[in-house]
Amino acid sequence: MNSNQGFRGGSLNDTAYNALATSSSSDPGYNAITSVENDERGYDFFDAAHKNVSTPSTPSTPPTPSTPPTTSTPPTPSTPGDAFFDNPARPTTPSPPSKGKYQQKEMTLQGDISTDSGMSKVMEGLAVHQDTAAGPSQQADSCNANISAPDTSVESLQTVVTELRKDVASRDSRISELEEMLRKANNKNRADTGSMSAPDAKLVQQTIAVLREKVASCNTDVLLAEENVALHFNTMKTLSQRNESRGNEILELKTRIRFHEDREATMEYRQEGLLLREFRVGLNERRLSAEVSQVLQEQEDLLDEFELGIARLLGECAHRIQLSDELYEIRTGRLQRNLDQALERTTALERSIEVNEVRWAHDKQFLERKAEVEIERLRRHLNRALDRTATLEQSIEGNERRWAHDKQFLEQKAEVEIERLRRHWNRALQEARELQEENAKLKREAAEQNQSG
Repeated sequence: MNSNQGFRGGSLNDTAYNALATSSSSDPGYNAITSVENDERGYDFFDAAHKNVSTPSTPSTPPTPSTPPTTSTPPTPSTPGDAFFDNPARPTTPSPPSKGKYQQKEMTLQGDISTDSGMSKVMEGLAVHQDTAAGPSQQADSCNANISAPDTSVESLQTVVTELRKDVASRDSRISELEEMLRKANNKNRADTGSMSAPDAKLVQQTIAVLREKVASCNTDVLLAEENVALHFNTMKTLSQRNESRGNEILELKTRIRFHEDREATMEYRQEGLLLREFRVGLNERRLSAEVSQVLQEQEDLLDEFELGIARLLGECAHRIQLSDELYEIRTGRLQRNLDQALERTTALERSIEVNEVRWAHDKQFLERKAEVEIERLRRHLNRALDRTATLEQSIEGNERRWAHDKQFLEQKAEVEIERLRRHWNRALQEARELQEENAKLKREAAEQNQSG
C-alpha cells in the first residue's frame, strides 16, 4: 500500500512537470525569449572594433560636433585607439540557429541565468568604460583649463545604481512569492497524493538555489556599480583642482604679456628708428598666439570626441538594461501562467484519481513500466541540462579572458594617447621659450642702441 502511494505521488508530479514543459514550449512569448537570449553574447563589439580598425564603417547618423569646425587639419590617428573612437558603427554578431523542441524545454530548468550574466556583463563593461574615459580626460583637462569636467555622467551613474537597487528589491520579493507558491503546491501534493518523489524534490531545491544565486549576483553588481561611481567622482574632483591651478597659471601669463605689450607701446613713441625690430617682435608674438590657439582647439576637439564616445557607451548600457528588464517581466508572466496551468491540471488530476482509483489498481503493472520509461527520459533531460551548464561555464570563462584582453588593450591605448599629447605640449612650450628668448635678445639690442645713440 505504501509503495502504491509513493508511485501515485511520483506519477502526479511527473505529469505536472510534463504539462509545465509542454506549455512553456508552446508559448510564443517563451520562444521569443529564447531567440533573444541566444543573441545576448555580451560586449563582443570590443573584439570587432579591434579587428576592424583598418576598415571603419560609415555610421548611419553621424554625431554633430559641439564646437565649430576650424581651418586646421584634424590629426590623423596614430594608434589603434584613435580609430576606435572614429568608428562608432560596430558590426553585429549573427544570430545562432534556432533551437529544437527539446532544447526549448531545457530552458525551463535554467531559469533566468542568461539575464543575470548579461546584467553582470553590462556592469563590468560600464566599469571598464569609466576607467578608460577617466585616463585621457585627465590629460586633456590638464592641458586646457577653460574646459570643465562633465557632471552629468555622475548623475546618470547614480540613476543607474538606483534603478538596479529597485530591480533587485522587486526580484527578491517576486522570488519570495514564487517560493511560497511552490511550497504551498508541494504541501498540497504531499497531503493528497503522498510524499514527493526524490527527483522532483531535488529539482525544486535546485530551482530555489538558482534563484538565490541570482539575488546574490545582483547584489554584487550593485556594489561594484557604487564603487565605480565613487571612483569616478574622486577623479572629477582631481580634474577640477587641476583646472583651477592651470587657470591661475594662464592668468599670470596674460599679465606678463600685457606688461610686455605696454613696454613695447612706450618704446614705439620714444624710438622711431626701431620700427622694423618692433614689427618682428609683434610678428613673433602673433605667431605664438596662433600656435597656442591651434593647440587649444585641437585639445577641445579631442575632448569632444571622448565625450561623444562616453555618451554613446552609456546609451548602449541603458538600452541593454532596459532590454533585460523587459525580458524579466516577460519571463515572470510566463512562469505565473505556467504555475496556474500546473495548479489547474493538478486539481483535475486529483478528481480523476478519485474516480479511477479502482481501475488504477488493475493497471499497476502497465503504469510501472511507463514510469520506468518516464524516469529514463527525465534522466536524459537532466544529462542535457548538465551539459548545457558546462557549456555556459566555458563561455563565461572565455568572456572573462576577453574582458581582461580588452582592459589591457584600452590601458595601452590610453598610455599611447597621453604620451602623444605630452609630446605636443612640450613642443609648444619649447617654441614659446625660444620666441621669448629671441624677444628678450631683440629688446636688449634695442636698449644698447638707445644708450649708444
